[in-house]
Amino acid sequence: MLKNYFEPRYLTAISSYKLCYDGLSLTVKVTEDHIICFSLENGRRDTPSIIRSLKNFQKLDTERSIDSAEVIGGKATIEFSASKPSLNLKYSNKKFAEINLQKTNNYITLKVYSPLDEKLFGLGEKASHLNLRGRKYRLLNSDPSIYRPGDDPLYINVPFLMFVRKDFSYGIILDTTQESIFDLDSSNKEEVSIIFPSDSLGFYLLIGPEPKDVVSKLTSLLGRDLRPPLWAFGFHQSRAPFPPVFPMLKATIGGFKTMEKVMEIASKFREKNIPCDAIYLDIDHMDNYVPFTWHPKRFRDHKKWLEKLREMGFKIVAIVDPYIGMNPEIVSEKGRMFLKRNHSPLVGYGWLGRVLLPDFTNPETRKWWSDLHRVYLEAGVSGIWNDMNEPTIDVRIFRKTDYRGIQTSKGDFKKYRNLYANQEAEATTQAFRKYLKSNRPFILSRAGYAGIQNYAFVWTGDNISSWIHLRLSISMLLNLGLSGIPYAGADIGGWAKIMLKPPFFVRCTPELYARWIELGIFYPFTRAHSMLFSQEPWDFGREVESIARKYIKLRYRLLPYIYSLTWEYRTKGLPLMRPLFLHFPQEEESYRDDEFLFGPSILVAPILEKGKTSRTVYLPRGCWYDFWTLKKLKGGKSYSVEAPLDHLPLFIKEGAIIPTWKSMNYVGELQSPLFIEIYPGNGEFTIFEDDGLSTNDKYLLTHVESRLNRESLKITLSSSDHGYSSCRDLYLVIKGCRIVEIKASMGEIRDVVHMRDSDCVYISPSKGFASLTVCIRISNSFTEE
Repeated sequence: MLKNYFEPRYLTAISSYKLCYDGLSLTVKVTEDHIICFSLENGRRDTPSIIRSLKNFQKLDTERSIDSAEVIGGKATIEFSASKPSLNLKYSNKKFAEINLQKTNNYITLKVYSPLDEKLFGLGEKASHLNLRGRKYRLLNSDPSIYRPGDDPLYINVPFLMFVRKDFSYGIILDTTQESIFDLDSSNKEEVSIIFPSDSLGFYLLIGPEPKDVVSKLTSLLGRDLRPPLWAFGFHQSRAPFPPVFPMLKATIGGFKTMEKVMEIASKFREKNIPCDAIYLDIDHMDNYVPFTWHPKRFRDHKKWLEKLREMGFKIVAIVDPYIGMNPEIVSEKGRMFLKRNHSPLVGYGWLGRVLLPDFTNPETRKWWSDLHRVYLEAGVSGIWNDMNEPTIDVRIFRKTDYRGIQTSKGDFKKYRNLYANQEAEATTQAFRKYLKSNRPFILSRAGYAGIQNYAFVWTGDNISSWIHLRLSISMLLNLGLSGIPYAGADIGGWAKIMLKPPFFVRCTPELYARWIELGIFYPFTRAHSMLFSQEPWDFGREVESIARKYIKLRYRLLPYIYSLTWEYRTKGLPLMRPLFLHFPQEEESYRDDEFLFGPSILVAPILEKGKTSRTVYLPRGCWYDFWTLKKLKGGKSYSVEAPLDHLPLFIKEGAIIPTWKSMNYVGELQSPLFIEIYPGNGEFTIFEDDGLSTNDKYLLTHVESRLNRESLKITLSSSDHGYSSCRDLYLVIKGCRIVEIKASMGEIRDVVHMRDSDCVYISPSKGFASLTVCIRISNSFTEE
């Protein structure tokens, strides 16, 4: 029966409303930007909230009767019915959702009405199509070993589901750290069931109405804290050994086994003029696979070698697994710092044999773990790679981990398992702040939960060298971005070569590598990684080496654009890699998962099938430029596009403003001019610049606006200095056009540079500006279709 904790009166201005029925006690609040908060009265406060504290709650108008109540907050209306019990949600007086609530035993079920034309996204990392509708998903961080399409759960989970229709979007996120179930394929096809423990803290409903509004609100709840170093967006190279997972193997096979091998790889990148910023050290660098050690022979004099690599422009990223060797001394001295079973330290099995696993719920453990990183960070290592942190308790083949009965310092491990990687990454972040105080952290984590984006980049784990995984990477990364995790990538070329199911053995082919490197340079995080076999850009013949060089150089040219997208994420919460529907929700073709937007302006349409040299590309409404030819195409229709092996179909939105610089072998090698490439049309973009490395919060914003009126192009630049001044030369590049006449608010600019297909306006740094307007009369040199 409905029970209101306030005196029964109508239209009372209050900031929260309490409701009790069927053993449930809910407190309802609505923020000014229409996030509806449902707090569970019986939620256990001994587990942390994944939600940032909210402010600016609206005053609520309430109206109640014997078995119903209505709460109005701004444009949002929540109607409660005790007879079902159910919630009807309205926005601007239009119903957009109906949720029935059930409590059985220790679980709460939200049954959400979802018409069949409504598409569903989010949930973190799922080896599925972009639209997740049609199956049941578990949200429990797990190591599936080498996964295939449909395997679930995986390494990274976020209890967030976005509901998208052409005319309205909203999302639901659970405030729980425990396992939850999202059944998107219930017997009632027009119903979604969300099941979670009743001692959770609550759930939040995020009203769009646009999809990008939902994502922006989600990231405001989960955090947008991470400020990555600029080099993190360069090209990264890694190679894993085949680890000693079988008893007969006493050592690894393959990988970068010596410091000399690392130097050889580094030198080849420079000799071959292929840009690269980071090289990774897998478990081979350790002494007997013990974390925080260096092999005394294979990696002798490592500090000297790391200094040489730094002089060559390379950053080194070292792997850290959450394993400490099992011995009586460590148990006696630090037993309280490890996960336990039956009141004794839990004994797992890692690469070094019997191991203990840190209990990261314990603040003392996190401090101790943080201090262990000194051996890397003071030696010259620039980044830390957290692996096996779901956690994987037994690495041996054919062994299944039993998580029952595991205890933490806070209680039952099942309540904290999903947070294991987040808390490890938090401890690693503290290590950077202690031992590399002036440098921003770079952490790469295999596992994570909601909030991991505040500490680390992620990747999609142990993928396979196959065309299926090439395509799968797009939907996986898009859903990670929609779940609030923007800095993610997949191993270019595929990681796994040996599997326990047919075909048992695979190897990346030259064609597959070429297509993967073309796609991979438009991942937010770009790393080539493989198991056992070498998979560097020069390992597939001269043609593929040339293709890799071409596209990695393109990645480096686009770094100012990519880096500026991090500012857009910090301020608006939008991911770097976006499904088309994020900007074009009303177009049915925008829900496809074989093409995507990189930022707001670049449409990427990769080749995803073996032997294909052409494909159909859908261009959303508006006009688009072919990146390679500058041919102008009308949107809202599909085109057949030729794509030989060295060609990636790319299209630029009319009105796009894309900052670029000259390609270089590594970030910071050159002091390049900044080229602001303008594709004539109406558009705007904010360019973000800082020193790319330090932890100070000094930066420069340059807002660029373009307005086209027939043959008159007006460009306005507004500079906002926040303690950082750029001394770069500046060029306005008018793509596909010739400049006929030019005038500027700072006096006439005469410096015009003619290029093959574009004209440039040169602005000297001595002509610094807070605001500058340039009016240009142009003549078109592009062709229109």
